[in-house]
Amino acid sequence: MKHQVHRYVVALGVGVFVLSASSMLPSAAAAKAKANGSCKAVGAKEGKLICVAKGRKKVWQAAPAATVAPTAVAGASPAPASGPKPVPGFDGKTISLAHLGNVAAGPFAVGGKALTAGFLAYMNDLNDKGGIAGKYKVNTIFAETEYSPDVASQKYAELKDKTVMVSQIYGTPLVVALAAKLKQDNVVGSPISLDATWARDESYLPVGGAYQFQAINVLDWVYNNAGGKGKKFCAAAHTGPYGDTGVEGFGIATKKLGVDTGPIIRFAASEANMAAVVSQLKEANCGVVLLAESSAQTTGLIVNGAQNGYNPIFAGIAPSFDKGQVNNSTEALYTKQFFCATDAGEWGDPAIPGMAAMVASVKKNAPQYAADVNGAFIWGYVQAKTVAALLEKAAALGDFSRDGIKAAMTQTGRVNLDALMPEYDYGPVGGRTPTTASYIMRVDASVLGRLTYATSNKPGSSPLTAGYKNSSWK
Repeated sequence: MKHQVHRYVVALGVGVFVLSASSMLPSAAAAKAKANGSCKAVGAKEGKLICVAKGRKKVWQAAPAATVAPTAVAGASPAPASGPKPVPGFDGKTISLAHLGNVAAGPFAVGGKALTAGFLAYMNDLNDKGGIAGKYKVNTIFAETEYSPDVASQKYAELKDKTVMVSQIYGTPLVVALAAKLKQDNVVGSPISLDATWARDESYLPVGGAYQFQAINVLDWVYNNAGGKGKKFCAAAHTGPYGDTGVEGFGIATKKLGVDTGPIIRFAASEANMAAVVSQLKEANCGVVLLAESSAQTTGLIVNGAQNGYNPIFAGIAPSFDKGQVNNSTEALYTKQFFCATDAGEWGDPAIPGMAAMVASVKKNAPQYAADVNGAFIWGYVQAKTVAALLEKAAALGDFSRDGIKAAMTQTGRVNLDALMPEYDYGPVGGRTPTTASYIMRVDASVLGRLTYATSNKPGSSPLTAGYKNSSWK
């Protein structure tokens, strides 16, 4: 029997394989079926069979057992021979993630709801396409932390052996509390915390810039563009790690600008009465106030200040603003006095390449945010996109174990975020540096997210960020 020679290219996962001509030869079963009789092997090495059909004998050439040979393809990672092995958090079909969020009560719960909705929206879309590598669905296990380091530690302990990584740790105090535990357990986590410290922590997959850079960028912009020259610069910040990041940026900016500085007032995340803070700022004649606190506290400062004849320029970093704080009674004050630095541009901006796909995802997966948007949704969406990129790399390497996730993180490189946020260069942690760029935004109640560009619709970096080195970087 003569066989025609063909070459067939078949894509399997991320690898490409070429089937040789011999792979098109009939198997023993096929030969027997075609002979419509019985067959017996006469040469195992040659794969020859003698088949009897209607009293006649005929020799058939059967295909060898293994005939698929890999062919190198430029830019493609070799596919694992048998796929990633099951490990804790991966059963061979589904990848489970631990999600330590905050959607219940607390100073940042409103943003936490939007963050979680954004994360789940992206993962839902990904699962609809087949999941990671087109075949591994993602199961996100949400755990409420109540914005408490103790609760977060408890939830982490419950989930760490059921998941391949922690896809979100929401809040700088919680990220700080879990850092040593993650390192001890060899687990990777993705923080919603922009402390520059996490850039070179081998346990963390950070997203976004850094609060230190946001503080520098917004203070420099206010100094040069919003009447900050000649005014005294002060700060209002939480006690603890989150407030520390803002205070660090404040110190760098004010020193390089050479401005007169006043008090740095610290208070708890739970503080609801801003009257005493306003009194201190007013008494010190503070003309520009950096804010590293919650959005509700920002409103407390602005409203209480106006009631007491105190109207400085408030310059916030991203968590100091939430669009829900802008209403009929506060809109005019916010519009006149408040600016902030953030990694996300204006909601719905058609100039942002990834915006249309994200808005479509909102309408499909989280319609409650379609009209009543919250900018934190973008953060969750981008974080999910980044986590998915890490898992795609782990799939290409054929390993979802803790060591595999760690190895994948050093090889992930830059994740394409379609300009939804400034992109992070991943890779070996010793060389990772967060982006220094921020958008400078002002309040505009006519736009969906209540924030629009103060000047440029492109993120930028103050020259004052040059030479920054975090104390934790080795």
